[in-house]
Amino acid sequence: MVRKALADGYDGIALNIIDAQAFNEVVAEAASKGVPVVAFNVDAAPSSGPRVNARLAGVCQNFLNAGRTLGTKALEFIPPGSKVLITKHDTASPPWTTGPAASRKPWGPRISPGR
Repeated sequence: MVRKALADGYDGIALNIIDAQAFNEVVAEAASKGVPVVAFNVDAAPSSGPRVNARLAGVCQNFLNAGRTLGTKALEFIPPGSKVLITKHDTASPPWTTGPAASRKPWGPRISPGR
């Protein structure tokens, strides 16, 4: 998809970089063509050591805080005793593992993990 955007002459690209290595080659290709690439929402840059991805910047959220906010707001609209399903985006994407868990926290004993 990114290579297609480059071939089609896009002037800039914004990506969810969910893997610290998988996007390196194509992002470098974009940079070599003068096409800026930024990460949004998810930026899986390594937590230590030099950043190897050529993306220019990342604009991301704090998933723990987002999950807590979601849980607190949702609780205002869910009557006690309701059954609620909470799903997460992708088990392979580490940032998504904290959001749904955090959204359960404000509910305390009103929620039990499903199977």
